[in-house]
Amino acid sequence: MSNEAAAVQATREAPGRPSTAWIWAALTAASVSSYVGYRVGQLGPGRHTDKSVTVLAAPAEWISPLTCDLKEVMNSESLELQAIFNSDHMFAAWVKSDLIADLRCFYDADKCCLQSIVQLGSGVCGYPRVLHGGFTAAFLDESLGLLFFALRQHNCLSFLGPAFTAHLEVDYKKKVEATPGRLLLCTAEVERIEGRKLWMKATLRDCPNGKVYATGRALFVSPSWKHLIKGGAKYVASGLAPGFFSLE
Repeated sequence: MSNEAAAVQATREAPGRPSTAWIWAALTAASVSSYVGYRVGQLGPGRHTDKSVTVLAAPAEWISPLTCDLKEVMNSESLELQAIFNSDHMFAAWVKSDLIADLRCFYDADKCCLQSIVQLGSGVCGYPRVLHGGFTAAFLDESLGLLFFALRQHNCLSFLGPAFTAHLEVDYKKKVEATPGRLLLCTAEVERIEGRKLWMKATLRDCPNGKVYATGRALFVSPSWKHLIKGGAKYVASGLAPGFFSLE
């Protein structure tokens, strides 16, 4: 087991969790995050049915081991099936607008890391034929967010409720040639967990052990119970929460 995975495992026995009464009081507010994590975790391989023309549907040699050995937690089709992703989510918007032609994400439970693969579409350049730096930063951030949900699904966190990006830093190592159809791999990993704080890191490559184009490091923070309950009440009042509870 890696050091990062061992650190995550240790949090499962961490003391200082709130009382049972507090936990039940916060369940309604935390339901949005918990339910999304549940639905993401329930997605399995083999649902990628309508992308026969994409490279990801006929995987490159380095993608095949991921599809066989790891759990697929998100793909282009799942974004269309879930209301929260379909209505207002950046990955879904990227797919619909052809900024990315395809997307697949895999979780490695042994190493507590997430592998996200995108196939670039069009309209993603900053300079001609060079991938926009904002796209890179957003891709890293979204991959780290998916890792958080996967950790939640596997009971690897010492806190309940959602977590949000409080700090994100990106180091750009090399420019990325943004040709349509190009594959990029983002590996997101856990650094450490401290109370309600989750530190993670991510690396953007062209393939496993390949050329590194960018690295990122982020701090995700879970709100306090007071803010969690207050925020959950707003979701319920807005009418957004009922859509999360639908399995359709």
